[in-house]
Amino acid sequence: MAQIGNNIGRARTAADLDKAQKWLDKMPDCEQKTRLQKQLNEKYEQFNSANNANSTGEKIRAQDFSNAVEGTKLPKNEPVFLNGTETLELVDYELDLTALDVKSKLDAMKNGDVITVGREGDIKIDDTYAYVSRKHLTIEKTNNGYIVKDTSANGISIGEKLPEINADELCRNPGNDGKPVPYKYIRTSREARAFMNDAIESGSYTKDLDSYIKTMNRMHEISAHGKNGNYYWYDEAGQGSIKVNPGQIRGEGILQNRRIDSALQVEEIAKQYGDPYRVDITSKVNLKGIPKEHRPLDYTGGFHIYPDGKILTKYYYKEMHRTAKDVVKLIDNSASERRILEKLAEHYQYAANARPYGQINNSLFMNEVNTLLFRAGMKRMPQGILDIASMHLQPDTFKKYFIDQYYATALN
Repeated sequence: MAQIGNNIGRARTAADLDKAQKWLDKMPDCEQKTRLQKQLNEKYEQFNSANNANSTGEKIRAQDFSNAVEGTKLPKNEPVFLNGTETLELVDYELDLTALDVKSKLDAMKNGDVITVGREGDIKIDDTYAYVSRKHLTIEKTNNGYIVKDTSANGISIGEKLPEINADELCRNPGNDGKPVPYKYIRTSREARAFMNDAIESGSYTKDLDSYIKTMNRMHEISAHGKNGNYYWYDEAGQGSIKVNPGQIRGEGILQNRRIDSALQVEEIAKQYGDPYRVDITSKVNLKGIPKEHRPLDYTGGFHIYPDGKILTKYYYKEMHRTAKDVVKLIDNSASERRILEKLAEHYQYAANARPYGQINNSLFMNEVNTLLFRAGMKRMPQGILDIASMHLQPDTFKKYFIDQYYATALN
Protein backbone atom coordinates (compact mmCIF):
# COMPACT_ATOMS: atom_id res chain seq x y z
CA MET A 1 0.00 0.00 0.00
CA ALA A 2 2.92 2.32 0.69
CA GLN A 3 4.05 1.60 -2.88
CA ILE A 4 0.77 2.99 -4.24
CA GLY A 5 1.43 6.21 -2.34
CA ASN A 6 4.93 6.38 -3.80
CA ASN A 7 3.56 5.82 -7.31
CA ILE A 8 1.06 8.67 -6.84
CA GLY A 9 3.85 10.96 -5.72
CA ARG A 10 6.06 10.05 -8.69
CA ALA A 11 3.31 10.28 -11.33
CA ARG A 12 4.16 12.59 -14.23
CA THR A 13 1.28 11.93 -16.63
CA ALA A 14 -2.47 11.35 -16.49
CA ALA A 15 -1.79 7.76 -17.53
CA ASP A 16 0.39 7.28 -14.43
CA LEU A 17 -2.46 8.57 -12.27
CA ASP A 18 -4.98 6.33 -14.01
CA LYS A 19 -2.77 3.33 -13.31
CA ALA A 20 -2.55 4.25 -9.63
CA GLN A 21 -6.36 4.61 -9.53
CA LYS A 22 -6.78 1.08 -10.88
CA TRP A 23 -4.58 -0.31 -8.12
CA LEU A 24 -6.43 1.76 -5.55
CA ASP A 25 -9.80 0.47 -6.77
CA LYS A 26 -8.66 -3.08 -5.93
CA MET A 27 -7.97 -2.22 -2.29
CA PRO A 28 -10.50 -2.96 0.43
CA ASP A 29 -12.07 0.06 2.11
CA CYS A 30 -9.96 1.34 5.01
CA GLU A 31 -8.61 4.57 6.45
CA GLN A 32 -5.43 4.43 4.40
CA LYS A 33 -7.36 3.89 1.15
CA THR A 34 -9.33 7.04 1.94
CA ARG A 35 -6.11 8.97 2.55
CA LEU A 36 -4.54 7.66 -0.66
CA GLN A 37 -7.66 8.52 -2.67
CA LYS A 38 -7.50 12.08 -1.34
CA GLN A 39 -3.82 12.25 -2.30
CA LEU A 40 -4.63 10.95 -5.78
CA ASN A 41 -7.47 13.44 -6.25
CA GLU A 42 -5.16 16.30 -5.30
CA LYS A 43 -2.59 15.06 -7.79
CA TYR A 44 -5.23 14.91 -10.55
CA GLU A 45 -6.24 18.49 -9.71
CA GLN A 46 -2.61 19.64 -9.76
CA PHE A 47 -2.00 17.96 -13.11
CA ASN A 48 -5.15 19.39 -14.65
CA SER A 49 -4.29 22.86 -13.41
CA ALA A 50 -0.96 22.73 -15.18
CA ASN A 51 -2.75 22.03 -18.45
CA ASN A 52 -5.62 24.49 -18.12
CA ALA A 53 -5.86 27.86 -19.84
CA ASN A 54 -3.66 30.63 -18.49
CA SER A 55 -4.86 34.16 -17.77
CA THR A 56 -4.87 35.07 -21.50
CA GLY A 57 -6.91 32.03 -22.47
CA GLU A 58 -4.00 30.41 -24.34
CA LYS A 59 -3.70 26.66 -23.79
CA ILE A 60 -0.55 25.57 -22.00
CA ARG A 61 0.31 21.91 -22.52
CA ALA A 62 2.87 21.52 -19.75
CA GLN A 63 4.51 18.24 -18.80
CA ASP A 64 4.39 17.56 -15.06
CA PHE A 65 7.97 17.56 -13.75
CA SER A 66 7.00 18.04 -10.09
CA ASN A 67 8.12 14.49 -9.31
CA ALA A 68 10.87 14.09 -11.90
CA VAL A 69 13.90 12.23 -10.60
CA GLU A 70 17.19 13.92 -9.85
CA GLY A 71 19.19 14.62 -13.00
CA THR A 72 16.17 14.87 -15.33
CA LYS A 73 16.83 17.58 -17.91
CA LEU A 74 14.14 20.11 -18.69
CA PRO A 75 13.21 20.35 -22.39
CA LYS A 76 14.42 23.52 -24.09
CA ASN A 77 11.81 26.25 -24.61
CA GLU A 78 8.94 24.00 -23.52
CA PRO A 79 6.73 24.60 -20.47
CA VAL A 80 6.93 22.16 -17.57
CA PHE A 81 4.95 22.16 -14.32
CA LEU A 82 6.74 22.39 -10.95
CA ASN A 83 5.17 22.80 -7.51
CA GLY A 84 7.71 25.31 -6.19
CA THR A 85 9.60 23.04 -3.78
CA GLU A 86 12.20 21.82 -6.26
CA THR A 87 15.89 22.54 -6.58
CA LEU A 88 17.05 23.28 -10.13
CA GLU A 89 20.62 22.76 -11.30
CA LEU A 90 21.63 25.60 -13.62
CA VAL A 91 24.88 23.87 -14.61
CA ASP A 92 27.18 25.39 -11.96
CA TYR A 93 24.47 27.10 -9.86
CA GLU A 94 21.89 25.52 -7.54
CA LEU A 95 18.53 27.33 -7.58
CA ASP A 96 16.47 26.26 -4.56
CA LEU A 97 12.91 27.46 -5.10
CA THR A 98 12.31 27.35 -1.33
CA ALA A 99 15.23 29.66 -0.46
CA LEU A 100 13.83 32.72 1.32
CA ASP A 101 14.92 35.29 -1.29
CA VAL A 102 13.49 33.18 -4.13
CA LYS A 103 10.35 32.10 -2.30
CA SER A 104 9.50 35.69 -1.34
CA LYS A 105 9.42 36.64 -5.04
CA LEU A 106 7.36 33.57 -5.96
CA ASP A 107 4.89 34.23 -3.16
CA ALA A 108 4.43 37.82 -4.34
CA MET A 109 3.40 36.69 -7.83
CA LYS A 110 -0.23 36.59 -8.97
CA ASN A 111 -1.64 33.95 -11.31
CA GLY A 112 -0.34 34.60 -14.80
CA ASP A 113 2.65 36.68 -13.64
CA VAL A 114 5.98 35.74 -15.26
CA ILE A 115 9.47 36.42 -13.91
CA THR A 116 12.92 35.79 -15.38
CA VAL A 117 15.87 34.14 -13.66
CA GLY A 118 19.46 34.59 -14.81
CA ARG A 119 22.46 36.89 -14.73
CA GLU A 120 19.92 39.49 -15.75
CA GLY A 121 16.36 39.21 -14.51
CA ASP A 122 13.92 39.45 -11.64
CA ILE A 123 15.92 36.83 -9.73
CA LYS A 124 19.49 37.82 -10.45
CA ILE A 125 22.36 35.31 -10.28
CA ASP A 126 25.89 36.54 -9.75
CA ASP A 127 28.06 37.01 -12.86
CA THR A 128 30.67 34.65 -11.41
CA TYR A 129 28.47 31.74 -12.50
CA ALA A 130 29.65 31.83 -16.08
CA TYR A 131 27.46 28.99 -17.36
CA VAL A 132 24.26 30.72 -16.28
CA SER A 133 22.63 32.59 -19.16
CA ARG A 134 21.55 36.21 -18.93
CA LYS A 135 17.96 34.95 -19.11
CA HIS A 136 18.21 31.32 -18.07
CA LEU A 137 14.57 30.50 -17.37
CA THR A 138 11.12 31.96 -16.90
CA ILE A 139 8.66 31.12 -14.13
CA GLU A 140 4.91 31.66 -14.46
CA LYS A 141 2.54 31.44 -11.49
CA THR A 142 -0.51 29.14 -11.81
CA ASN A 143 -3.27 28.11 -9.41
CA ASN A 144 -1.38 25.13 -7.98
CA GLY A 145 2.24 25.72 -8.87
CA TYR A 146 4.50 27.16 -11.53
CA ILE A 147 5.16 26.80 -15.24
CA VAL A 148 8.91 26.86 -15.90
CA LYS A 149 10.55 27.24 -19.30
CA ASP A 150 14.25 26.68 -20.00
CA THR A 151 15.43 29.56 -22.21
CA SER A 152 19.14 29.02 -21.58
CA ALA A 153 22.12 28.00 -23.67
CA ASN A 154 23.45 25.40 -21.21
CA GLY A 155 20.30 23.80 -19.85
CA ILE A 156 18.57 22.97 -16.56
CA SER A 157 18.21 19.70 -14.69
CA ILE A 158 16.21 18.68 -11.65
CA GLY A 159 18.21 18.64 -8.43
CA GLU A 160 17.63 16.30 -5.53
CA LYS A 161 13.93 15.91 -4.79
CA LEU A 162 13.41 16.97 -1.20
CA PRO A 163 10.24 16.54 0.90
CA GLU A 164 8.19 19.69 1.33
CA ILE A 165 8.09 21.09 4.86
CA ASN A 166 5.73 23.54 6.49
CA ALA A 167 8.04 25.75 8.58
CA ASP A 168 5.62 25.41 11.51
CA GLU A 169 6.65 21.74 11.76
CA LEU A 170 10.06 22.95 12.93
CA CYS A 171 8.81 25.30 15.66
CA ARG A 172 7.38 24.97 19.13
CA ASN A 173 4.70 27.56 18.34
CA PRO A 174 3.02 28.21 14.95
CA GLY A 175 4.60 31.24 13.36
CA ASN A 176 7.72 30.82 15.52
CA ASP A 177 6.64 33.80 17.66
CA GLY A 178 6.98 36.11 14.68
CA LYS A 179 10.60 35.18 13.94
CA PRO A 180 11.59 33.74 10.55
CA VAL A 181 12.67 30.10 10.53
CA PRO A 182 16.25 30.00 9.16
CA TYR A 183 16.42 28.74 5.60
CA LYS A 184 19.38 26.47 6.43
CA TYR A 185 17.32 24.80 9.18
CA ILE A 186 14.49 24.13 6.74
CA ARG A 187 16.91 22.93 4.07
CA THR A 188 18.77 20.49 6.34
CA SER A 189 15.47 19.13 7.66
CA ARG A 190 14.29 18.47 4.10
CA GLU A 191 17.57 16.75 3.27
CA ALA A 192 17.34 14.66 6.46
CA ARG A 193 13.80 13.53 5.58
CA ALA A 194 14.87 12.67 2.03
CA PHE A 195 17.68 10.55 3.46
CA MET A 196 15.29 8.80 5.84
CA ASN A 197 12.84 8.06 3.02
CA ASP A 198 15.65 6.42 1.09
CA ALA A 199 16.67 4.45 4.18
CA ILE A 200 13.11 3.16 4.61
CA GLU A 201 12.91 2.18 0.95
CA SER A 202 16.27 0.36 1.07
CA GLY A 203 15.39 -1.36 4.35
CA SER A 204 18.44 0.03 6.18
CA TYR A 205 16.27 2.07 8.55
CA THR A 206 14.94 -0.99 10.39
CA LYS A 207 17.12 -3.86 9.10
CA ASP A 208 18.79 -4.42 12.46
CA LEU A 209 19.91 -2.45 15.50
CA ASP A 210 23.31 -1.53 14.10
CA SER A 211 21.77 -0.37 10.83
CA TYR A 212 19.20 1.75 12.67
CA ILE A 213 21.91 3.42 14.76
CA LYS A 214 23.99 4.18 11.64
CA THR A 215 20.90 5.58 9.90
CA MET A 216 20.07 7.91 12.79
CA ASN A 217 23.70 9.03 13.19
CA ARG A 218 23.86 9.97 9.52
CA MET A 219 20.46 11.65 9.74
CA HIS A 220 21.79 13.69 12.68
CA GLU A 221 24.81 14.74 10.61
CA ILE A 222 22.54 15.90 7.80
CA SER A 223 20.23 17.65 10.28
CA ALA A 224 23.22 19.53 11.68
CA HIS A 225 24.94 20.73 8.50
CA GLY A 226 23.31 19.23 5.40
CA LYS A 227 24.27 16.20 3.32
CA ASN A 228 27.32 17.99 1.90
CA GLY A 229 28.31 19.78 5.08
CA ASN A 230 27.56 23.28 3.81
CA TYR A 231 24.45 24.32 5.74
CA TYR A 232 25.49 24.93 9.33
CA TRP A 233 22.44 26.55 10.92
CA TYR A 234 22.49 25.91 14.66
CA ASP A 235 24.23 29.16 15.60
CA GLU A 236 21.43 31.05 13.83
CA ALA A 237 18.58 29.21 15.56
CA GLY A 238 19.78 28.67 19.10
CA GLN A 239 22.77 27.59 21.13
CA GLY A 240 23.41 25.31 24.04
CA SER A 241 26.26 24.70 26.45
CA ILE A 242 27.07 21.36 24.78
CA LYS A 243 28.59 21.04 21.31
CA VAL A 244 26.52 19.56 18.48
CA ASN A 245 29.10 16.90 17.47
CA PRO A 246 27.18 15.81 14.33
CA GLY A 247 26.46 12.10 14.16
CA GLN A 248 28.20 11.25 17.44
CA ILE A 249 26.25 9.65 20.27
CA ARG A 250 27.27 11.25 23.56
CA GLY A 251 29.60 9.30 25.80
CA GLU A 252 29.71 8.33 29.45
CA GLY A 253 27.92 10.57 31.91
CA ILE A 254 24.42 11.86 32.62
CA LEU A 255 22.88 15.11 31.41
CA GLN A 256 20.31 17.28 33.09
CA ASN A 257 18.14 20.26 32.23
CA ARG A 258 15.75 22.49 34.09
CA ARG A 259 12.91 24.16 32.22
CA ILE A 260 10.75 25.16 35.13
CA ASP A 261 8.10 27.00 33.11
CA SER A 262 7.65 24.02 30.79
CA ALA A 263 7.70 21.61 33.74
CA LEU A 264 4.90 23.56 35.42
CA GLN A 265 2.98 23.47 32.13
CA VAL A 266 3.38 19.69 31.99
CA GLU A 267 2.22 19.44 35.61
CA GLU A 268 -1.08 20.99 34.57
CA ILE A 269 -1.31 18.51 31.69
CA ALA A 270 -0.59 15.69 34.15
CA LYS A 271 -3.47 16.82 36.37
CA GLN A 272 -5.84 16.85 33.38
CA TYR A 273 -4.86 13.30 32.38
CA GLY A 274 -4.62 11.85 35.88
CA ASP A 275 -0.83 11.39 35.70
CA PRO A 276 1.22 11.43 38.94
CA TYR A 277 3.89 13.90 37.74
CA ARG A 278 4.40 16.91 40.01
CA VAL A 279 7.26 19.42 39.86
CA ASP A 280 7.98 19.14 43.60
CA ILE A 281 8.13 15.32 43.67
CA THR A 282 11.05 13.12 42.60
CA SER A 283 9.91 10.39 40.21
CA LYS A 284 10.95 8.26 37.24
CA VAL A 285 9.39 7.69 33.83
CA ASN A 286 8.69 3.94 33.74
CA LEU A 287 9.78 3.09 30.21
CA LYS A 288 9.26 -0.53 29.19
CA GLY A 289 12.48 -2.45 28.56
CA ILE A 290 14.69 0.04 30.41
CA PRO A 291 16.14 -1.16 33.75
CA LYS A 292 14.96 0.95 36.69
CA GLU A 293 18.45 2.30 37.38
CA HIS A 294 18.67 3.66 33.81
CA ARG A 295 15.24 5.26 33.55
CA PRO A 296 15.03 9.05 33.24
CA LEU A 297 14.65 10.86 36.57
CA ASP A 298 12.49 13.87 37.42
CA TYR A 299 14.10 15.65 40.34
CA THR A 300 12.36 18.09 42.68
CA GLY A 301 12.24 21.62 41.28
CA GLY A 302 11.70 20.82 37.61
CA PHE A 303 15.06 19.13 36.97
CA HIS A 304 15.19 16.27 34.47
CA ILE A 305 18.07 13.79 34.49
CA TYR A 306 18.82 11.99 31.21
CA PRO A 307 20.35 8.49 31.27
CA ASP A 308 24.07 7.82 31.15
CA GLY A 309 25.36 7.98 27.57
CA LYS A 310 27.24 4.70 27.92
CA ILE A 311 24.03 2.63 28.10
CA LEU A 312 22.08 4.30 25.27
CA THR A 313 22.82 1.79 22.49
CA LYS A 314 22.28 -1.20 24.80
CA TYR A 315 18.88 -0.14 26.07
CA TYR A 316 17.38 3.00 24.51
CA TYR A 317 18.41 2.43 20.90
CA LYS A 318 17.25 -1.17 21.22
CA GLU A 319 13.74 0.07 22.09
CA MET A 320 13.91 2.85 19.49
CA HIS A 321 14.74 0.28 16.81
CA ARG A 322 11.97 -2.05 17.97
CA THR A 323 9.32 0.64 17.90
CA ALA A 324 10.53 2.13 14.60
CA LYS A 325 10.26 -1.32 13.04
CA ASP A 326 6.75 -1.67 14.48
CA VAL A 327 5.67 1.70 13.03
CA VAL A 328 6.89 0.83 9.53
CA LYS A 329 5.09 -2.51 9.72
CA LEU A 330 1.84 -0.86 10.85
CA ILE A 331 2.05 1.63 7.97
CA ASP A 332 2.77 -1.08 5.41
CA ASN A 333 -0.17 -3.11 6.74
CA SER A 334 -2.59 -0.16 6.53
CA ALA A 335 -3.21 0.00 10.26
CA SER A 336 -5.56 2.61 11.71
CA GLU A 337 -4.35 6.11 12.46
CA ARG A 338 -4.73 5.52 16.18
CA ARG A 339 -2.52 2.42 16.21
CA ILE A 340 0.14 4.24 14.21
CA LEU A 341 0.00 7.25 16.54
CA GLU A 342 0.23 5.08 19.66
CA LYS A 343 3.37 3.38 18.39
CA LEU A 344 4.88 6.67 17.21
CA ALA A 345 4.31 8.13 20.68
CA GLU A 346 6.05 5.16 22.25
CA HIS A 347 8.98 5.48 19.85
CA TYR A 348 9.32 9.23 20.32
CA GLN A 349 9.28 8.97 24.12
CA TYR A 350 12.29 6.63 24.11
CA ALA A 351 14.16 8.93 21.72
CA ALA A 352 13.39 12.18 23.56
CA ASN A 353 14.38 10.72 26.92
CA ALA A 354 17.59 9.24 25.54
CA ARG A 355 18.77 12.61 24.21
CA PRO A 356 21.62 10.77 22.47
CA TYR A 357 23.29 13.78 20.84
CA GLY A 358 24.82 16.95 22.23
CA GLN A 359 22.29 19.15 20.44
CA ILE A 360 19.65 18.88 17.68
CA ASN A 361 17.70 16.01 19.24
CA ASN A 362 14.08 17.16 19.16
CA SER A 363 14.40 18.48 15.59
CA LEU A 364 15.90 15.16 14.53
CA PHE A 365 13.25 12.99 16.11
CA MET A 366 10.34 15.19 15.02
CA ASN A 367 11.70 14.93 11.46
CA GLU A 368 11.68 11.17 11.96
CA VAL A 369 8.09 11.24 13.27
CA ASN A 370 6.84 13.51 10.49
CA THR A 371 8.53 11.43 7.80
CA LEU A 372 6.66 8.37 9.09
CA LEU A 373 3.37 10.28 9.34
CA PHE A 374 3.71 11.44 5.76
CA ARG A 375 4.52 7.92 4.63
CA ALA A 376 1.28 6.79 6.29
CA GLY A 377 -0.67 9.41 4.34
CA MET A 378 -1.31 11.38 7.53
CA LYS A 379 -0.83 15.02 8.45
CA ARG A 380 2.38 16.23 10.07
CA MET A 381 2.85 17.75 13.53
CA PRO A 382 4.52 20.86 14.97
CA GLN A 383 6.94 20.30 17.85
CA GLY A 384 4.97 22.00 20.60
CA ILE A 385 6.24 20.76 23.97
CA LEU A 386 6.06 17.09 23.06
CA ASP A 387 9.66 16.55 24.15
CA ILE A 388 9.12 18.15 27.57
CA ALA A 389 5.87 16.23 28.09
CA SER A 390 7.57 12.95 27.13
CA MET A 391 10.22 13.50 29.81
CA HIS A 392 7.70 13.83 32.64
CA LEU A 393 4.54 11.91 31.77
CA GLN A 394 4.19 8.17 32.19
CA PRO A 395 4.01 6.20 28.89
CA ASP A 396 0.25 5.56 28.88
CA THR A 397 -0.43 9.22 29.64
CA PHE A 398 2.02 10.44 27.03
CA LYS A 399 0.38 8.29 24.35
CA LYS A 400 -2.98 9.91 25.07
CA TYR A 401 -1.44 13.39 25.08
CA PHE A 402 0.49 12.74 21.86
CA ILE A 403 -2.65 11.55 20.05
CA ASP A 404 -4.70 14.48 21.34
CA GLN A 405 -1.99 16.90 20.22
CA TYR A 406 -1.92 15.31 16.78
CA TYR A 407 -5.63 15.87 16.21
CA ALA A 408 -5.48 19.36 17.74
CA THR A 409 -2.40 20.70 15.94
CA ALA A 410 -1.61 18.58 12.84
CA LEU A 411 -0.78 20.70 9.79
CA ASN A 412 -2.29 20.38 6.31
